[in-house]
Amino acid sequence: MRYRNDSRGFTLIELLTVIALLGVIAAIAIPQFLIYYSSAFDSRAVVDLSNAYRISMQYFAGEPNGTLTMADLNELGFVPSDGVNLFIDNGALAGLRMRSFHDRGSQVYVVDNRGRISY
Repeated sequence: MRYRNDSRGFTLIELLTVIALLGVIAAIAIPQFLIYYSSAFDSRAVVDLSNAYRISMQYFAGEPNGTLTMADLNELGFVPSDGVNLFIDNGALAGLRMRSFHDRGSQVYVVDNRGRISY
């Protein structure tokens, strides 16, 4: 078998250049993707906290002097998303405080008795 002199292919330098460029692109894209990924889980925690607050206001409309518990939230139909943890730190209307976070998220969010969500 004889090799033809006019056959064309990629040189080693060209292949290494392409691999290096792909490495640079991956080094930029992967960390940004992980930020977006974590942000999506944080959004779930915020939505669940907002829903829990709305349901708690329904509870306090019927029981203004009551103390909210997780059992009360569940009884009123609150179901947290998968991976979201919700805690009631203070279940009284005047000092209502609930926290939520997602197992894969990066923030812990807090809602107060006026419905303000912070982290």
